Amino acid sequence: KTKVIQKTLDPTWNAQFDVHGVDPDSTVTFTVADVDDPTSPQSADDRDDFLGQVTVQLNALRHADFLAQMTYEAERRAKLKAKAGRRPSKTKTRLQADGALLVMDARARLGPNLVPVSKVVNEKVNHVAFDDVHVEATGAVYYRIWAAPRARSICGHLEVKVQRGFVVSFWKPVWACLAFNRLTLRDHRGDEHLRLDLPLRHLEAVEVHSPETAESIGDTFSLVLGGGKRHDLRVGDLGTPLRDVEHQAWVRRLRRCAPRIPTNEFADSACPFLEYTETRKNDGGVAARR
Repeated sequence: KTKVIQKTLDPTWNAQFDVHGVDPDSTVTFTVADVDDPTSPQSADDRDDFLGQVTVQLNALRHADFLAQMTYEAERRAKLKAKAGRRPSKTKTRLQADGALLVMDARARLGPNLVPVSKVVNEKVNHVAFDDVHVEATGAVYYRIWAAPRARSICGHLEVKVQRGFVVSFWKPVWACLAFNRLTLRDHRGDEHLRLDLPLRHLEAVEVHSPETAESIGDTFSLVLGGGKRHDLRVGDLGTPLRDVEHQAWVRRLRRCAPRIPTNEFADSACPFLEYTETRKNDGGVAARR
């Protein structure tokens, strides 16, 4: 839900929402309503007036990888022009600088109320009712939808190690999302509260190990930050080989997205971090393979 824009017939919200694990076959619905002034005594029992609704198909997310290749080629040509002394292109937005792909930039006319609207209050889902739902909708909304490239994003259920004192420790299930050069952890999928919000520019190493045997290869990976702080994570019990595949995908993408870690696409995803960096040094300085 966006903030309320007061006293205008042409509101501009500039609101941004992050949605993780979106299926390309799903839809996103925008509902616009006229919110009554809550301080007015007449609005105590009145419902908000319905202005219109727009439902957008997210099929364009299927072409995100193709857009990533086009973006890479555009950046490569821009670098060649910069070396030739030509004027550089426009400054990137923050999302573009974080690797986001613009998959939709559109205007849509408001239509009737076809999709029910709900809100969560005290962990309960309540239906939202509007007035004037039968009045013909007028106006339009402008929206943009950004997507993270598949090669630099992943989301799913992980387990984070929680330490209580010096002796007691346990693994807590969390919903993790890696996108736009940030790693976020939530207690449950869809929670607004973040358990961890980690910009990957602070990540210095991704170590793979087994806490049971203290070996350098295992099913647990640790995020080592500047200053020595670390977070231990592992993929939940999904079975083999699915668990191994998920583990390798998380390790490779975290190492790929961290700017302080040299990219090495030749090394095995499950290899120790020292072997990962040494292989990168000994491969003749070949550029990153993407």
